[in-house]
Amino acid sequence: MAIRSARNSSVLNHERYTRASAAVGAKYPADIEYLVIAGGGGASAAGGGAGGYRSSVVGELSGGGAAAETPLSVGFGKRNITIGAGGATAVSGSDSVFSNITSTGGGRDAAAGGSGGGGNQNANTGGAGTTGQGKNGGGGNKNGGYFQWAAGAGGGAGNAGGSGAGSGGGAVGGNGGNGRSSSITGTSITRAGGGGGGCGAYASNGGGAAGSGGGAAASNSQNVNGGAGTANRGGGGGAKKQWSSGGPGGSGTVILKYPENLTFTPGPSHVYTEYNDAHAGYKVVEITAGDDEVNFF
Repeated sequence: MAIRSARNSSVLNHERYTRASAAVGAKYPADIEYLVIAGGGGASAAGGGAGGYRSSVVGELSGGGAAAETPLSVGFGKRNITIGAGGATAVSGSDSVFSNITSTGGGRDAAAGGSGGGGNQNANTGGAGTTGQGKNGGGGNKNGGYFQWAAGAGGGAGNAGGSGAGSGGGAVGGNGGNGRSSSITGTSITRAGGGGGGCGAYASNGGGAAGSGGGAAASNSQNVNGGAGTANRGGGGGAKKQWSSGGPGGSGTVILKYPENLTFTPGPSHVYTEYNDAHAGYKVVEITAGDDEVNFF
């Protein structure tokens, strides 16, 4: 029997399905390079550790000097992206997540994390960094007594935090560990630096310097709080000088590089920026806030 209307015919529907399947098959699986950075640790007496740094960007390193991870192969379907918050004073940072990739929040005083927090005057050992994400925090000391201690700095994605040094009035907090640079957005930017270590009230040399990549410097005055880690860099907070307060850590970020034939759809809570001319044949998106599902189609 002749087909009177092609609109609802099984032949035409089969052809549409075949064409749609071919279009999907041409896109998937797709390899997505990622940079996932967690929130930095909040500081107190010691510097906050940087948020964990996981990278699969070809030609770059992951945190702690590890080799780049394998890009994530995706098919059609939704995946969660969560941006970790920086820790408040004396609180570790929150994890950032892309699909099954989780970067660990930076450590507070003497705590383990993506990068470890510095050791305070009562903890000679800094917190441990997570393998493939960051470095250890520096150690602290109490060689000068109650008012002349020197605390360690938070670790960064590139280097360990410096240890508190000296004694008496010459005590000085350690310098924050440096972060790691990436050109995933088309410009080289250093992220995930550790916060500087603090010192006692009578330690005239003061607190430690910030680690490059968003870490914050420690306070050099009893009347000034330590600095805040840079938002969306996962920087550790800067420590206090005795009787002031440590600074908070900076929030994390998730940056994705994906084939240009895909379209990225964010979730309702996501804040993002696209860099569509960063790399030939690819698009790049940076998600800086939110906890939602995304899709690539």
